[in-house]
Amino acid sequence: MWSQNPSFRLEIDNFSKKKDDILSKVFVAGGCEWFLYVYPKGDLHVDNHLSVYLRVANPKSLQIGWKRNASFYFVVLNHRNRERCISANVESKVFDAENPAWGFPKLFPLSQLKEECFMGKESVIIDVYVNVIEAVDGESKYVPEKETMDINGFQVSASLSKLEDVSLEKKKADDADGSRVQQLEERVKNLEMISQSETRPGEGQNCF
Repeated sequence: MWSQNPSFRLEIDNFSKKKDDILSKVFVAGGCEWFLYVYPKGDLHVDNHLSVYLRVANPKSLQIGWKRNASFYFVVLNHRNRERCISANVESKVFDAENPAWGFPKLFPLSQLKEECFMGKESVIIDVYVNVIEAVDGESKYVPEKETMDINGFQVSASLSKLEDVSLEKKKADDADGSRVQQLEERVKNLEMISQSETRPGEGQNCF
């Protein structure tokens, strides 16, 4: 449902002398930030027309996958607050990273604007009405830093350090098992030597 009051009003003084593009200040409508981009002499593909676009503010700061589905329209007035032009009502447009702006390259002919709007004072007023249907914030761009820990003055990945700790423990266990096996082997050898000394002929026995 449209509000009776505009979402934002941009007043441009000395309009006929403006040559450079005009950017409005950022305003909030439907919980989203926007601004108006005005070409007083027409955009790159249009001459002799007032071109006006609604743009999403700071799109690069938004999260990946963001989008705004919104309806909008513009109203052009003179300094006496009299309506001179009402754009078509844009029912639904999706603003996203690829298309952060929508508007009208031929909102109003400059010749007609000069005759009907200025009336002795070269100021133009542009009202914009915005109705946000859907706003999607997208996903975070934040990439968590890898956890590190200091080992002998070097920053080492914590996960790598843990893996090394596990490998070291396994090596210790293997070494311990190896020591036990070596001890058993030595005991077996000692028993064999004792057995041989007890049964060997000619050593500590009289033989006939």
